[in-house]
Amino acid sequence: MSEQHALLPISDSLKKSLETASSGYCAALQLTPAMDDYLTAERCLPPETVRAARLGYVDEPAPGHVHVAGRLAIPYYCLASTVTGIRFRCLEAHDCKAIKCPKYLAIADVDTRLYFTYTYRRDHPDVHVTEGEIDALTLASLGLNVIGIPGANAWRPRWTRVLEGHQRVFVWGDPDEAGQKFNKTVTRAVRHAVPVPLEDHDVNGTHTALGAETLLEYLSLAA
Repeated sequence: MSEQHALLPISDSLKKSLETASSGYCAALQLTPAMDDYLTAERCLPPETVRAARLGYVDEPAPGHVHVAGRLAIPYYCLASTVTGIRFRCLEAHDCKAIKCPKYLAIADVDTRLYFTYTYRRDHPDVHVTEGEIDALTLASLGLNVIGIPGANAWRPRWTRVLEGHQRVFVWGDPDEAGQKFNKTVTRAVRHAVPVPLEDHDVNGTHTALGAETLLEYLSLAA
């Protein structure tokens, strides 16, 4: 089977454990005031976006998750609302790259998947593709139809057929070398995809520093 079609299946027992863990982390986040400050004040994600995305906080790690204690839990859902994975983001106030701390960790033995935001519609003419989940949720909070890719180097050829189902594809790579490479990778794979010309900040950084209006201005340059 080619890589375009290969996708490791998830057992029923793993699905159940992922759902249990995700639900527990979601409940913990709602009881952690510091997380509200981080997501709504620092990241400017509306409370309704946080709830709809079912974000969580690893306060009491599920079995096998001790190494991700204290991280933000970002559950991945398929279109049938089944949990297919969880990514864990570091929340420490340090430079992860400088001290070789993985900014993101994922569940072992779970294949890399698209991050379908709560706003995603397969039948919508437009789709927006971001480099990361927080950026995806930022655009989703503006009512856009969004899919996230879990990192600048995470593209999989099998995702081409998902994006080709939309009339217009906008790609929001970060304004750095990795982000520009991400834009080129996606636009080469999807013939009608176009990059959005961000400057200085990624999607979430632009939103927090300059507001939604600036993001939409960048979008108008690509449309």
